[in-house]
Amino acid sequence: MSERSIHGQRAFDLAFTWLSLAYGLYCAAYDAAASRDELQIAFGIEAIVLSLLDFLWARERRALGIALIAAGVSAPVIGLGSAPLFWHSVQWFSGPAFFTSLIVGAAAAVPLIWLGRYTLLHAQVADESADPRWLAAVRWALRIGLWLVVLAFRLGDFQSGTLLVYSGAALALLSLLIGLPRRIKLRPGGLGKLVAFVGGSALLITLVAGVAVGSHMSTEEALLGIVPALLLMVVGGFFALRRHR
Repeated sequence: MSERSIHGQRAFDLAFTWLSLAYGLYCAAYDAAASRDELQIAFGIEAIVLSLLDFLWARERRALGIALIAAGVSAPVIGLGSAPLFWHSVQWFSGPAFFTSLIVGAAAAVPLIWLGRYTLLHAQVADESADPRWLAAVRWALRIGLWLVVLAFRLGDFQSGTLLVYSGAALALLSLLIGLPRRIKLRPGGLGKLVAFVGGSALLITLVAGVAVGSHMSTEEALLGIVPALLLMVVGGFFALRRHR
């Protein structure tokens, strides 16, 4: 393949990934409320995450950083856009519906924007080399894990949905941790720090959401986010400290 063809394919892949990201933001921030379908939030977030992973897999560090920041800035917009699905009345700059959605969205925005800024300023892509065959299976496992999480939203039973969320998230995270070092250069203990950061971010979002919505979040729903977040923080911290010894 000529160098011109390679650049053309790269430009096409980048454009398609940006369109996927934009579509995900549209589904989560607008279409979910317009169609009165909560599932569109899951589809939108799924498209956003897959777009971020496509940038990562293509070693597009700059695009990945910008996309992370864009997703972070959009988080409060998604919260406000989906508010009519969960509140009877939403008034701008007034009432619990507006401020709760804004606060929870801001809690999700902070780690995304920080991670995007860090990616732009400090992250370095791994040296390009031929990918082993097993890496393709890892990428598919990552996608399957994410789709299992979306499938959980289709189930009306809380227990079955919880099992799928945990299973899908565990499969996706494990696959990401296996493939990530072949795309981004990580310092000793860096992978553990990243796992701890993800867990801390999830814990922050869950706690902020719990405080903001109060009795609207049950104990079971809160534990669904708190338990795996604490587990990630402990495991990530353990590996980060172990690598420094």
